[in-house]
Amino acid sequence: MAYTVLIQVIILSLMMLLGYILGKLGYIREEHSVFLTNLVMDVFFPASVLAAASHNFGDGNKRETFLIIVFYFGILLVYTFLGWLVSRFMGLNTDERRVFACSAGYPNNGFMGLPLCSAVFGSRGALWSALSIPGTTFYIFVVLTLIFRRGHEQGGRGRIKSLCTPLNIAATAMIVMLVTGWKLEGPVLSAADSLGGCTTPVGMLLVGYLLSASPLIDALRRPAVYVVTLLRNILLPLFGAVIFSFTAWDRHMCLCMVMVLGCNVAATVSMFAARYNRAREFASQSMLQSTLLLPVTMPLMIFFAEKILQVPPL
Repeated sequence: MAYTVLIQVIILSLMMLLGYILGKLGYIREEHSVFLTNLVMDVFFPASVLAAASHNFGDGNKRETFLIIVFYFGILLVYTFLGWLVSRFMGLNTDERRVFACSAGYPNNGFMGLPLCSAVFGSRGALWSALSIPGTTFYIFVVLTLIFRRGHEQGGRGRIKSLCTPLNIAATAMIVMLVTGWKLEGPVLSAADSLGGCTTPVGMLLVGYLLSASPLIDALRRPAVYVVTLLRNILLPLFGAVIFSFTAWDRHMCLCMVMVLGCNVAATVSMFAARYNRAREFASQSMLQSTLLLPVTMPLMIFFAEKILQVPPL
């Protein structure tokens, strides 16, 4: 499995490299990235989620859906708390501790987790990784907002409105579909599958473009950034694998969830840091380095996670 993950990560990295080159050459510009980001987040991702929920994976999903969503949210809370403890031990200032804790706690389950899991596990991986969306949405609404928002008040109505995105609506519809058994069929399912298939290539091109607009050297100079990457990409997901090893859940599903938890720092952390002016450079450096090292850390982490979970061959 680790070899399969390595091959998929290499494929995704080549797509990111193409996006990086296109960004440096000026073929992808800021206005293009805004349009493509909206297209991925508001069309391709929701289509992929709904298509995944329309495939038949047995009755276990109905029983386990709620527990999986709760687990995703709970493990992000634990990761954030552990990150906060490590940041205090390292002597970082208050704003840097905020960024460090959230960077350790919040993986890129959207742009990286869903495409990677889909590539390795197919439609099942898309479904298992999509179940992280409700949990991470609640994490954004509760944890990130509370950590970053002090002194920057926003009305509750504005925060609720900001959560009514097509992706969150699709994730809610996915839960309803899993519980009720309702599915997309015929041409509608085929259209959703086709649109969802655009998620991976376009998403990776966008990640590559974002890397092209960032100072790579700065992300390799600061020791604290390496600690973030070590926690986010390797140690904390392996801690999740240990917890999974005590459950009776399907081992491939557990490995897929660990794969989501082992992704690079979510770009949302950098967005919150920029919006509320909390150690913005540290946030962007953490996101950048964890992304650059993902082709190395992900296969390594999965190798050990397979041993912990005792995953059978696909």
